[in-house]
Amino acid sequence: MGNNGWHDIQSCPIAEKPEEARPVLIWHVFQRVMVTDTRKARDNRFNVYWQEIPEGWIDAAKQPPTRRDADPQNCVIIRDKWGEIHMRGWHLVAEMAEGVFWMPPPGPPDNYQELRDGAD
Repeated sequence: MGNNGWHDIQSCPIAEKPEEARPVLIWHVFQRVMVTDTRKARDNRFNVYWQEIPEGWIDAAKQPPTRRDADPQNCVIIRDKWGEIHMRGWHLVAEMAEGVFWMPPPGPPDNYQELRDGAD
């Protein structure tokens, strides 16, 4: 592992069938943390790292996220009432229905600035 918990994208398992896919986080050079699944994680050349969705969901009804919980794009990771995982603006979480959980996005990989500076 290393690099703040991020793994090289080439080590991300690829699901062969849609029913085998699971959500993962990817580090996109320009868009930062994104949610995708194990069918598509390696599809974009700017997806350079991946990691499993961490544990530690917070019930939005008991503790909604604040601006300080968000990433530079003002987003947090949410799990909606259907179990789907997305990135959403922290301010939108309070407007969503019951059954929504959230967590702050993980920090960047150690070399995130170099990656962006070296991207073409």
